[in-house]
Amino acid sequence: MEFLSCGRNLLNSLPILPQQLRDLECGENSLVFLPTLPAGLINLHCQFNQLLSLPVLSDSLKVLNCRYNLITSLPIIPEKLEFLAFRNNQIFNIPLLPSTVKMLECNENQIISVTNLPDSLVYLDISNNLNLTCLPFLIIRISVQFIGTTLD
Repeated sequence: MEFLSCGRNLLNSLPILPQQLRDLECGENSLVFLPTLPAGLINLHCQFNQLLSLPVLSDSLKVLNCRYNLITSLPIIPEKLEFLAFRNNQIFNIPLLPSTVKMLECNENQIISVTNLPDSLVYLDISNNLNLTCLPFLIIRISVQFIGTTLD
């Protein structure tokens, strides 16, 4: 099995996942943890759960959507990741991001500072981080959403 969609249920756990799995959509459940992820996983959508943390991420991961959970920190971000969305969690720091990240959605967290954004970034939503007092120098091509306003 390469694709598993088990969202919008009342699941509080997942079984051991098949190693050939490439896409996992397990959003809108009651998950508090995820099992070990397959090495070849490319897309992970685990939004709207009760996750406190994430397991080690697959080196092949390109999309990580973990919006609306209770996560306090993110694991090491894989070098191939392009899309990272962790809106509405409890995260204080943005992890070191690889040069492949194009979209970063980190609004509605507890972020206090932003440093080392990759040059590849074309979209950044960092709104509603109420302790954030300044932004780093931003590359001109980034479209920034800050407190509901888009700056180009």
